Formats: sequence, C-alpha cells, structure tokens
Amino acid sequence: MASKAPKAPYTPIPKGEALTIVLAAYVPALLLCLYGRLPESVASFYAAHPVELIAGTFYLPMLGIMYLHPRSPLRLAIIPIVALGYFAYRTAVPRFIANRSRASFPEGPFYLLFLTAVDALVLRRIYLGQDGKEKSERLVSRESTKTKANAQDTSGILSWRALGWAHKVVFSYRAIGLPKQTPNIPKWSNKDPSYVPSRTAFLVRRGLAVVGAFLVIDFLSQQPKPDPEDFSAEKALLFPPAHTLNGATIGTRIFSTVLWWTILRLNIGLFYNLFSWFGVATFLTKPADWPPYFGSVFDSYNLRRFWSVFWHTGLRNPLSSTANFFAYDVLRLPKGSLFGRYTSAYLTFALSGFVHTLMDNTAGIPLARNTAWKLFVTQAVGITIEDFVESTYHRVAGPSNSKSTALWKKAIGFVWVLAWMSWTTPSWSYQNMTHDGEPLYPFSAFASFKALTAKAS
Repeated sequence: MASKAPKAPYTPIPKGEALTIVLAAYVPALLLCLYGRLPESVASFYAAHPVELIAGTFYLPMLGIMYLHPRSPLRLAIIPIVALGYFAYRTAVPRFIANRSRASFPEGPFYLLFLTAVDALVLRRIYLGQDGKEKSERLVSRESTKTKANAQDTSGILSWRALGWAHKVVFSYRAIGLPKQTPNIPKWSNKDPSYVPSRTAFLVRRGLAVVGAFLVIDFLSQQPKPDPEDFSAEKALLFPPAHTLNGATIGTRIFSTVLWWTILRLNIGLFYNLFSWFGVATFLTKPADWPPYFGSVFDSYNLRRFWSVFWHTGLRNPLSSTANFFAYDVLRLPKGSLFGRYTSAYLTFALSGFVHTLMDNTAGIPLARNTAWKLFVTQAVGITIEDFVESTYHRVAGPSNSKSTALWKKAIGFVWVLAWMSWTTPSWSYQNMTHDGEPLYPFSAFASFKALTAKAS
C-alpha cells in the first residue's frame, strides 16, 4: 500500500505582497470605520438607491472571482470598493431605515463580505476550474510539484454552475460543499450522518422552527422590563466593586447569561431558518445547502467546544482567514506553532468583538460605553486557561485511552463553562438589556392577542 505524500510545508505570502494587501485592503477599511466621513451628496444618493447599491457591493466580489485571473491586480482593487460600500451603508442607513435595531441587522453581513472578499480574491486567489471544481492559485503555487493549475472557467453569469459557485463563496459563510467548509457542521441525524431531508420535510421542519422561535422570542419580549439598576454598567464590569457582589447579583448574572444566549440563539436561528426556507422553497438551493446552524448544547462542556461545536460557526471562515493572514503572513509566525495558533485565536476573537461592537453602535449603543468587545476577547483568555489546565491534568494523570469523555468530566466542564460565561457575558449583555431600542420584529402576536381579548371583554 502506497504511503501518503508528506504535506507540503506552508509557504507564507511574499512580504512585499502581504504589505500591499495590508495597505490596500485593511488600512483603508479601518480608517473608514474609525474616521471616515461620507459627503452629503453621496449619503443622499445612497439613501435614494439603497437596494441597488447594496446588491452591487455584494455582487462585485462575485464578478471578480468569476472573471478576473487569479493574479489580476484588479482583484485587490475591488476590496477598497467593498469597504466603501459597507462604510456608505453604515453612514447612510439612518436615512432609509429608521428602526436602528433593524438597521444593524444587515451590517454584520457587510463586514463578513469584506473579510470573505479579501480571502477569496487575494489571500487564496480562488477561481472555478473548467472541471467545475474550486481551485486556489495559492495552493497550486505551494504544491506545484503535485498540483497542476486548471484552466479558469470564465463563463460567469452565463453559467448556472459558475454563478451558483460564486454565490456560495460570497454568501455561504460556512462554505457548505466547498473546499473550505468549516469543521463540525451539525448533522441532520446523529443516527444516520448521511441523512438529508426531502424538500417537503425540510420546508415543514424549518417553517415550524421559524414560527416556534418567533413565538418564544415574542413571549419573552412581552414580559415586564427588568430594573435597569440590576444591569448597571458598574455591575457589568469583569471585576465589579465588592459592594455590588452578593447572592442576588451573582444569581442575576447566571440567569441573565443563560437567557441572553438562549434568545440570541433563537434570533439567529430564526433568520437562518427563514432564509433557508425561502431558498429551498424557490428551488434556488437544496436542503443539503442548509445544514443545521447550531449544534447541541450538551456538547458544550468546555469553552472550545462551546464555540466550535455548539455555537454557530458562521463567522469562523471570514474571521480566521484574516487572523491567519496576520499571524502567518504578516507576522511570519511558524505555521502550526503554539504561539502562532494562539495569536490566530486571539485575533479571531478580537475581530469578532470589533464587528459586534460596530453593530451594537449602529443599533444605538454609543461607542463610549460599548463594551461588547470584552466578551469576545475574554473567550480567547478562557480557552487559553482551559488548555493549560487540561494539558497539566494529562501530564499528571496520563493520557486517556477512552474515546468518550467521562460523565464526571463533562459535569465539571459544564460548571466551568457556565461560570466563565456568567462572568464575561454581562460586559456585552447588560448594555443591551438597559438599551431602550426599537423592536426588531414588525409585530407582536402576544400583544395583538392581548389587545383582542381586552377589546372582546
């Protein structure tokens, strides 16, 4: 039996090219986010034509990967245009979406579009080969002795195959069915991992999931508002003053943390299921393109599994591609080294915190008191602590030969995750709980029912 050829060592992007990418892509985007000002005439034009300009921003990278040669300098030129597109949206959106909660909703995809465009257009230089398979010009260059370049399919919008592929690259953040598909994608069935529901079964399940999630969220939103004093900025600190610590405040942190992540999971799942329902109902996509977005909460018995197995991995590809670029191509850290891996992890969580902070700002939370970034950075700290404790335990107790995790270890793990999340989550959740924002959904079923019953009585 022939042995596998050794994996080619990672070859960083040449220093000059890496610097060019930083200066042409990331620096303009950062400056626009922090200091940009949109001329009044441009803001007015954007507000008058938001649908066309938003669509243009999203479809420009698609045209780039379909038509431009992997080494074309025009690929890099697209990136600042995408950055300008999301900056224009962020600046002009109050003019055409009055509800700030709804205005913040499309902002996340804009940031993910930027990071995805950088990754696809210039970091990996992907293209569609004439054999219908996605190719990476970087990979071809690094493994030139084993891999041959495949002629580019430039049929573009004239080919459903090319159009479908480009659409997946830009909009499928988990890269379902593509070479860069994120790991740990939840299965439809644990008993039969290959199972995929029929179109009818898919539509019924996802439709019920949307309705069920909406009703639960709606019910919770109709409950009496909590006392703002219970969620003050002082109590949200990672190290709150001693006089604020008592059984009641600790209990509030734990209960509100569980409630916060539950509502967040329901909201994200609702929109994912809704989009998937329309995609499959219109025959534009297949059920296989929309696997479950979240794993089982029972798999989250450590922080690493919470973020990589239970919680959605929709941001992982866009964020980690940029984090890896800075860790391995800009800083030139050895690929796979301990320092390199942790640098990439910290950068990934920091980027996530930056994105969520800007989204919360659009929703109406001023940057001066916006501390969402703390939650995400502290997750990397928690994983570091967790890895150290686990490695120390295995050095003392010896490696485990069991393929499954003992129940008592899972129990300790769940307590650890709950404790860490309850300590760190208030830095993000409390500011949202005390923010008097507009409702995300256009109507309330429970409020309407109450009004009808009151009128009838």
